[in-house]
Amino acid sequence: MLASALWQHVAAASARSLIEAGSQEFATAHVGGVAMALVWLGFMFSAVVMLYFVALAWYYKWLDRLYDD
Repeated sequence: MLASALWQHVAAASARSLIEAGSQEFATAHVGGVAMALVWLGFMFSAVVMLYFVALAWYYKWLDRLYDD
């Protein structure tokens, strides 16, 4: 997920340079902060879900050990 966020930023910056160079500065483009925030928000949500599943696995392992007779 992190690699895709970085590649998305590289692609957006490349497209911006291509648009500005191809239009001879008549058209301008910018890499939006909102788009980058959405990418990082998705990464954060994925990290939270991963931590939840790790905690859930640890909890089930702890319960199994607790009730193991």
